[in-house]
Amino acid sequence: MEIDKKEKNLGEWARIGHKIPEEMRWKWKLNKIGKNNPNWRGGKITIICQECQKEHYSYLSHNQKFCSRACHYKYKSKTWSNPWNRGKKCPQISIATKGRIPWNKDKKMSAEYCETISKSHKGLRRGDKNPNWRGGISEISENYRALSTEKVIKWRNFIFKRDSYTCKDCHHIGRRLEAHHIKSWVKYPELRYDTNNGVTLCNSCHKIYRCDGDGILFVKLR
Repeated sequence: MEIDKKEKNLGEWARIGHKIPEEMRWKWKLNKIGKNNPNWRGGKITIICQECQKEHYSYLSHNQKFCSRACHYKYKSKTWSNPWNRGKKCPQISIATKGRIPWNKDKKMSAEYCETISKSHKGLRRGDKNPNWRGGISEISENYRALSTEKVIKWRNFIFKRDSYTCKDCHHIGRRLEAHHIKSWVKYPELRYDTNNGVTLCNSCHKIYRCDGDGILFVKLR
């Protein structure tokens, strides 16, 4: 079936599911190159460098004023060395602050004063006095804090060694491994450190496993 280019463009032809012929693909590319491109602005033009006064070629859209970075830095160094506000002062501020001595000049806080300040501020934002207080540590935060204990780390290392550091789902070695509890960590606290309740999974396979209402492992997405 031949394609009528006037009726169908390349995007419509590809969206239908047909394979794009090489001749059509190449002709479509030629229609977007150079002057045929809708963003064509006349190509490269001659520009005179503002530093060395040499001619160079560049596109108008690039707005290039210098032929190289060296010329750009030379030009900027001249302007930076003579800022517009050098030697100038604001008359209102200079008159208002003239002859004024700061209140803390040659003054240092004594050790006793620093100790009294620390004691007065100690405990003001701790516990229920903190504005972010939410009633104390929740059960969820305690459960997650227990995952970083030494006992859990030893259990995790045992699971990895037992499974030969291999994901039990995709059977890949050397990926980012995670030791997963077959039965939920929260709902089955008595099985947290049971080696029969663990399985090695990689990070990508671990994401597709979910627990049901009873906290038992099952595959949700695959």
